[in-house]
Amino acid sequence: MPNPNTPKLPLDSSKCTTKQHKAKTLRIVTFVFCEENYGQILQAYALQRSLRDNYPKFDTKVIWGLPQAFSKKLYYFHRICGDSIYRFVRACKKRVLGSSIQESQAELDMRKRRGFNEFKQSHIALHASRLQHYILPQKHHYPELSGDIFITGSDQQWNDWGTAPKESLQGYAYSWLPYFTLEFAKPESTKIAYAASFGKRVFKNQAQQDYFKNVLTSFTAISTREQAGVTMLESIAIKATCVPDPTMLLSREHYCKLIDSATLDLPSNLSESIFIYTYGDSAFGGDLLPKILGKYANVVAVASTYKPSDTYNATIQEWLACVRECKLMATGSFHGTCFAIMMNTPFFLMRIQDRASESLNTRFETLLEVFELQDRMVSSLEELESKIKENPPID
Repeated sequence: MPNPNTPKLPLDSSKCTTKQHKAKTLRIVTFVFCEENYGQILQAYALQRSLRDNYPKFDTKVIWGLPQAFSKKLYYFHRICGDSIYRFVRACKKRVLGSSIQESQAELDMRKRRGFNEFKQSHIALHASRLQHYILPQKHHYPELSGDIFITGSDQQWNDWGTAPKESLQGYAYSWLPYFTLEFAKPESTKIAYAASFGKRVFKNQAQQDYFKNVLTSFTAISTREQAGVTMLESIAIKATCVPDPTMLLSREHYCKLIDSATLDLPSNLSESIFIYTYGDSAFGGDLLPKILGKYANVVAVASTYKPSDTYNATIQEWLACVRECKLMATGSFHGTCFAIMMNTPFFLMRIQDRASESLNTRFETLLEVFELQDRMVSSLEELESKIKENPPID
């Protein structure tokens, strides 16, 4: 049964494959490069799967890679010397510096155990081109990225991540934004944004407003993951709607089949355990959280982008199984919250307290309001401990 939230394509898919014409090409531009962010990979997987299920006659692929945001020196070095020389110099630098810039063996072992690349190769149809050696911004700078339709989304692709200019548009030349706003797409290509996220409540300055108003006017359809994003776009006269995260386009049953199709090595006593999933070490003190919650039950902890002292390096299917099977989930992750809701798992969400990052809470607010679960967000360890003692189920 088609999901009504799947992005609507402005083409008749029944006419997309004939003897005279190749299948219409649909390319998804999203975060898919990480080897430890479970939500990032699953949102890319879910968006592609939903599109393929609803538009089976389209050639739908996810573009692998991410253009580098270079400094001015590297930008012009690459531009003058070319890609081959740049990569040669980079390889020589790595050999000279040795272990100082190499990954530790523990990190390599962690990535091998989690198997993100294997999951991508098995479950996500990836476009052959890899973009990590390209420079932004230059329109049509990627001749190999031709496509009839480009969809950008989801995740915080429109967050400037500190690389955007404070006062001028020129600073965007060294950020990811031209890639994720599809500036490279040819004029005849259709551009769509699905569940895009700014990760903030307001534009920082007039330069940001001018930039987005300029690049988004050529989009056929725009939707955001948070209501705050709709409000931001309305402030610059851009029409948008608020839609669910791509992970929610697929059913609980779909994810259960994905779990059950894999060989799993799960922690013992998982059904009586508190499952902790944090992204970064800012969620109530990193290593402190498992110690506190360990007073109430056995703890299984998985972390992304930092390495707690005792972590379970789960595969993607094992991570999903932990969400499904655990007694209670404590998380500071948007996608962790999405899957707890879909799996009907009792959970508590740790609010971001850092003032500089507080606007990231907009992701949680819309999600919790839709499901009337605002009481699941906690602001301190003391509040978390108090609520864990109550542990009410969710409907």
